[in-house]
Amino acid sequence: MVAIPDPGFAFNTWEWLDVFIKTTRITNNTGAISSNIEKTVTSNKQFFTTPELRFIVRPVFETVHSDVLSTASMYGWQANFGRVREPVEPDVYRTISGASVEEGAASPPRN
Repeated sequence: MVAIPDPGFAFNTWEWLDVFIKTTRITNNTGAISSNIEKTVTSNKQFFTTPELRFIVRPVFETVHSDVLSTASMYGWQANFGRVREPVEPDVYRTISGASVEEGAASPPRN
């Protein structure tokens, strides 16, 4: 995977996350079925600083506890981005480490 930032942002880190999903099936008194899904995302506090990330995908572990409850455990990656320029005070900006900014004259407003 390659992290590609939106304009005005720069790649910062990839963050390794654990994801746990608990799904509960609910049947009401009329027989209608709905699902309640609870998702917990926890950071492993492991960060990688290169925009390209290579990894082998680990399988999702799904456990069915009953007709009403199942859980799934997996991991994923979150790309973290930051603004290329952070305001320090009015009209003064700081460029974040590792980023480059091209400056130019602003275009005049169009009518």
